[in-house]
Amino acid sequence: LLSISAYPEFCYLLAQSISGKRILSLGSGEGVLESLLARKNELIALDIDPKMCLTCRKKGIRSVWGDMLDLPFSHSSFDLVLYPFSLSCLNRRDVVRTLREASRVLMDGGELLVVLPWVKRGTPVRPRYSLQDVLSQLEEVHPFEILVADEEISIEVPSQGTVTRPLIVVRAKNRLPRIVNPSNFREVWEELQRYYFRVIEPLVWERLVKGVYLTGGLLKGRLSESSDVDIAIDLTVSGLRQMSSIVNRINAFRGEYPEIHVNYHPYGYVYRFEGDRPVFEGKKGQFKKRDHLLLRLEF
Repeated sequence: LLSISAYPEFCYLLAQSISGKRILSLGSGEGVLESLLARKNELIALDIDPKMCLTCRKKGIRSVWGDMLDLPFSHSSFDLVLYPFSLSCLNRRDVVRTLREASRVLMDGGELLVVLPWVKRGTPVRPRYSLQDVLSQLEEVHPFEILVADEEISIEVPSQGTVTRPLIVVRAKNRLPRIVNPSNFREVWEELQRYYFRVIEPLVWERLVKGVYLTGGLLKGRLSESSDVDIAIDLTVSGLRQMSSIVNRINAFRGEYPEIHVNYHPYGYVYRFEGDRPVFEGKKGQFKKRDHLLLRLEF
């Protein structure tokens, strides 16, 4: 596997631009980048391979053995979580799991940095994950606001001038879900109502949706002192074309409701999402005549 150590200019550039942060590096490997970052930051390197952990410790890096799918750290522990090529080792489902864990251990407003290879041994190859793949997986996780997303970077090298390196680099800011409690329940509920009547109800009147079913803790009135704000809307649609139209219509309101995030979960027929576009894959079991699109609204 290609290592981030193959890009020394990028490692030095990144290390020079970050200081005074609490950093968690997931899948640190031999700790090439981590040894640079640890000079000006409080850094913890995590890897599932005990040999890599030992290598990092020999370099003076604080290293922890562990699984990036189940991080042994408490909530809001870090300012920056870094994936130095390590996401390419995971399947798509596990990528979403580890990104959720990254969001959990990041401070509100903390940053996520994902770096992935675009070339191997000097020859362009199709990477396991494209830039769009990473962005769609971050969208599924929800709390992240994309700051930088690129497939190549330009670096000033003293002996060579400006050089371009084909790297997938995504930098995102963590936004923790808003918490609802008895004191702000009315405000949150009224905002959700405005969203529903502005965005969802017109879909019914225009017959893009056959039926609507709402559920979630807010509707049931089960509020604890700190509950995640969410509401589930189950839409019954009549095919892929209608589903695509609904997704496009809902996405058009993102600018008006920046605090409300919509997760799409199609079922009944088997779909996968390419970005915001649902792609039909086949029928599933007992659902023969109906499609469902489950929307989960979160703050």
